[in-house]
Amino acid sequence: LVQAAGQDADPEALQSQTQQLLDFMTSHDLRCWPKEIVLRAFMPLTRVICRGRLKLKAYAAFNSMAAQLRGSELVVLLMETLIKDSRDDNPDIRSAVLKAVFTLLSDDLEEYRSQIVTQIMMNDPNPELRRQALDGITALAAEAKTRDKARQLQDTYRPVLSKIAFPSKNDTPSDVALVHQA
Repeated sequence: LVQAAGQDADPEALQSQTQQLLDFMTSHDLRCWPKEIVLRAFMPLTRVICRGRLKLKAYAAFNSMAAQLRGSELVVLLMETLIKDSRDDNPDIRSAVLKAVFTLLSDDLEEYRSQIVTQIMMNDPNPELRRQALDGITALAAEAKTRDKARQLQDTYRPVLSKIAFPSKNDTPSDVALVHQA
């Protein structure tokens, strides 16, 4: 399936093969599969996310590969797409991005994760997504294995959390209302 979805075939056949690959990946537990096999699906999935037709399914497939992808330099190839999709009009896409940044990005990519999470927490019109972002930060803090990691998270997210808890007088009423809904 990976080879078929990765080849340039006629568009209908490629769409069908890609759909089969996504269905397979999202219906199986891939955590115990060999990393080399799972990573072969990375580029076909990246193409799907960039094209957009099966974007939500592709994000679900990436999340099913999280154990093999976390810490891989391949994830860096997704950063531009994750940043762009964090501003997508579709709240389901933005939610998929949030899940991806919390499952796929390792600590060395915290700068990118925090950029996306902060943008959603401060600017997203959907209170459920702002809550999802806050829940993700809470989970990161709970998983922090060292004091240094906990301090890094505190330093990274303190500005946005402070703004939510204590909005400044310079904020407009709509900014304050959006922040407090989170």
